[in-house]
Amino acid sequence: MQIRVLELLEGAKKASGLTVVIDVFRAFSCASYALARGAAGVVPTGSVERAMSLRESLPGSLLIGERGGRIVPGFDCGNSPSQLAALDVAGRAVVQTTSGGTQALMAASGGAEELLLGSFTTADAIIRYILARRPETVSLVATGKRAEIHAEEDFLCAKYIEAALLGRPMDHGVVRQKLREAPSAARFFEPENADWAPEEDFRLCSDVGRFDFIMRGEATAVQDGSERLFKAVPVQG
Repeated sequence: MQIRVLELLEGAKKASGLTVVIDVFRAFSCASYALARGAAGVVPTGSVERAMSLRESLPGSLLIGERGGRIVPGFDCGNSPSQLAALDVAGRAVVQTTSGGTQALMAASGGAEELLLGSFTTADAIIRYILARRPETVSLVATGKRAEIHAEEDFLCAKYIEAALLGRPMDHGVVRQKLREAPSAARFFEPENADWAPEEDFRLCSDVGRFDFIMRGEATAVQDGSERLFKAVPVQG
């Protein structure tokens, strides 16, 4: 198995094989909580305008996402897993657009044979899934800030998955400490950010191995577009 750790938008464009696009703070952590609460699927897309259009195509769907970290006007929720808890997501499609994770995902879609959304909440399930599948090539894409700037938490998640696949698993406690020290984590502990980046989001995003499912792209979400519907696929072991 060839394991490639890639970064940012340019790295996403080079992804091939089984591809995991990682956004820890907070896009794909948020997606995992939506699926855990019974969402019918998550539909990531690149632009606000496209997200609005998808809501019209998917009756009953919800819009979540951010620009500059803040909720997009007219959306049902920002990019916050703790605030998502106030929404009734069960049985509904969740359309998501963010300034980092969904951009990298769209860029990776062309070359990937299989697409997974990556976060620490699902990282252990991802590892079990890859070990069971034994693909020839695995691409781990660390999205980074706006898919343009290195983000320690995304790169750490990619290396966490890589290390386990190579038989050198990292300790969960060490990972959580490194996440707390990541520059991007500071926003969650500044009182003035509580309305858009609450401290609870950090705790939820750093809950390593919380869920026993992966988030896998199953099919195109709409007939006139390339967006995929990501569903929760249980992984035993």
